[in-house]
Amino acid sequence: MDWFKVTLIVLWAALTGLISRSYYLDITKPKGQSVEVSDFILIGGCVAGGISSLNLMRLIFFSEQTKALINALDVGDIITLVLGPVAVTWVAVRETQKLLKP
Repeated sequence: MDWFKVTLIVLWAALTGLISRSYYLDITKPKGQSVEVSDFILIGGCVAGGISSLNLMRLIFFSEQTKALINALDVGDIITLVLGPVAVTWVAVRETQKLLKP
């Protein structure tokens, strides 16, 4: 496993922990709301989706193997390849914001 993948895993764990802590201490606990495990699973999934899609965008723009693949694709496929990770990142951020909104 290379250093970048380890960094992504550590980043995922740190962001999931920080957002979960914020969710538990700042939102649910002061208002007396009950905490559900599904909320923490949603946070972890959104963070993983966001990090994975950012990693995919990095590979699309900076990987030599991907550059060879992009040369073989037409414009519509390239747009789809770029917009997919952007959409996943957008959905992950919006879902996390919905959950953290009081």
